[in-house]
Amino acid sequence: MRDVNKIVLRGVVSDAPRTRVFDDGRKLVSLNVKTVTIENDETGAMRERPAWHRVAVRGERNAEVAEGLAPDSPVYVEGQLRTRKYRNQEGEDVYATDVRADIVRASESAEPGVNRSIVLGNLGQTPELRKFDNFMVMNLRIATSESWTRRNGETNEETEWHQVAVFGEPAQRLEGQLEKGQRVLAEGMLQTRKYNDRSGRERRVTETRAHSVLGSGSSGRGGYGSAGRASGQRSGTDSGSRGERKQPDAWGSSGVNTSDDVDDVPF
Repeated sequence: MRDVNKIVLRGVVSDAPRTRVFDDGRKLVSLNVKTVTIENDETGAMRERPAWHRVAVRGERNAEVAEGLAPDSPVYVEGQLRTRKYRNQEGEDVYATDVRADIVRASESAEPGVNRSIVLGNLGQTPELRKFDNFMVMNLRIATSESWTRRNGETNEETEWHQVAVFGEPAQRLEGQLEKGQRVLAEGMLQTRKYNDRSGRERRVTETRAHSVLGSGSSGRGGYGSAGRASGQRSGTDSGSRGERKQPDAWGSSGVNTSDDVDDVPF
């Protein structure tokens, strides 16, 4: 089974599109897309969950659509999560994560909002359950690979590393069920959150906040068994389990995926 790296968003454009034109005439249009989905809070009440996503749009047709989107315009996006490295003003190598769009369409309405991330790949390390005073979390690193053949017959392969966070009871049910190299399917919503690294610098990490994780069975038949699944989930939303203790709420605009600083991430 092929790896899956899929992002689906329906929301609104939060600011004006920005276009960069390369020497060969190709365009890269950057969109900032805001999604609002519905979830259960720690008391079981429904609440809105906003998130902001940086979307990179290539291709003549998609770029034309993206350039025509005004702020607050409803938009529908399908694409893949991609991370790129660049050097900041301080001369440090940092990593920016965005959604590389395959489809961009103007939408009649942003309701209901959609923020869905689907990842199917291999675990890069055996995850551990981490317990804090008021919540539990398990962080997964999942690798997805994509290969393609150029016109000259040369074969290329690109690997993307995904950060996946599982909270509460679903994380607890996963304890001892996953190991390095195992095939894992994670579904949830895309989020970017802030944290301070060991040097006190503010960082941002883009990850999938999973509500469902399935690990391949140990039978060797390639099938999948339920290693952990949150209850009471609504399709296209990130719903928390009822009665679950409050989880950290550190949301920000799309930014840097500090993949190299994974050991510094506090949860």
